Amino acid sequence: GGMDYQKWHSKWADVPDPLEEEAATGNAPPDPNAQSESVLNAVYARELGQERPVDKLRELKIKMAVEVYEKKRPTDEIMHHYWIKEAGDPEALGEYFPTGDMRNDVPVYRNRHGLVLSREKQPMGPDSDEECFGWVIGNIAERRPLYGARSEGLSAPTLGWTSFTAPEPLPILRYYTEVSAARVFKEKGNRAFQRREWSE
Repeated sequence: GGMDYQKWHSKWADVPDPLEEEAATGNAPPDPNAQSESVLNAVYARELGQERPVDKLRELKIKMAVEVYEKKRPTDEIMHHYWIKEAGDPEALGEYFPTGDMRNDVPVYRNRHGLVLSREKQPMGPDSDEECFGWVIGNIAERRPLYGARSEGLSAPTLGWTSFTAPEPLPILRYYTEVSAARVFKEKGNRAFQRREWSE
């Protein structure tokens, strides 16, 4: 039946996933308007709908896409928000939006489980007085860091996370610049509007 893929349709389904875009478009020059989001969402829906073990080729495509995506990350740009779709600790999942607080020149971001993504200063090594910057995903109330990544920039890295107290798999961060976030929200709004017209 045509509907069975609905069960895969989580509430996030209408948010375009930048990593999936990257995997689908491959080496094609990105279309600045659509960025082949629809193509990619269709690919992903088809892959999921087949309910088969993930094949190695797809794994490799995604791994390569993640690396390309990370290279494109504007390191000195403050991001509108982040989204973690996979991580060993389910509390780390979800979208992280700015709380209104700043820390080390960037916003503190929080997800709906109350976990915080923040930029922190840390010693270069156990015996070093020199400090470097890193990002931590943690539970402030319990003073418990779950995952961390060393990175000097103003945006959090996609890859390179390590585990402090949380299980693997390690998180992969999607980043949303102001521009890409505006596009996502505009498209969500347009789609909601179209749905409303249909349902009346």
